[in-house]
Amino acid sequence: YMGDDVEKFKEAVSTGDHGLYTLQMTEDTLPSAVVLAVESAMRVSIIGDESLPAWSFSGDGSAFTVAEYGHLSLGYINLDLSDAPRFGAAIAVRLGGDVSIDHSQLNQVSFEIGGTLALTATRATDIELQTDAGSVVTMNAVTLIGLQAPLILAFACPTSILDSQLNNVQLQVAATGDLTVTGTTFRSEGVGVVVTV
Repeated sequence: YMGDDVEKFKEAVSTGDHGLYTLQMTEDTLPSAVVLAVESAMRVSIIGDESLPAWSFSGDGSAFTVAEYGHLSLGYINLDLSDAPRFGAAIAVRLGGDVSIDHSQLNQVSFEIGGTLALTATRATDIELQTDAGSVVTMNAVTLIGLQAPLILAFACPTSILDSQLNNVQLQVAATGDLTVTGTTFRSEGVGVVVTV
């Protein structure tokens, strides 16, 4: 499927058939509460525009699940889950699955990453991140913000943070993790990085 009809897009993706599925959103796209399961050999893209249209989610479970060999790409959207119920990770990626998010805004989005997560040119506020030793996380030109309390992100996997800004953020690296931070600004009171051996 390729088009701008949210309902047709949901119906096409729900088949679980291998293939490419692309939804083009604009500020005129009506929000639709959607749960998407990206199955193996599916490439699913949700692409907005400079208006950063909102992708809404309500319900139980994950807003997005990505299976082994599945790929989810989100670009130019606003994903705000501050009012959504909490029943597990909003974005769950299984081992071998892949998620890329670029030029977007994320608010109170939780991630459970067993595969790969790439954030590029994205503003993320009060997110939650759970990784394991088989995960890979890359952040490039990202702004991470902890509004109320320090945002604590724990990494148990190889992680690269490049040319980013971390405001009120503490990075925790587990014994299985490997963290590389380059060209990044920390704005925080207290400790910025904690390493567990």
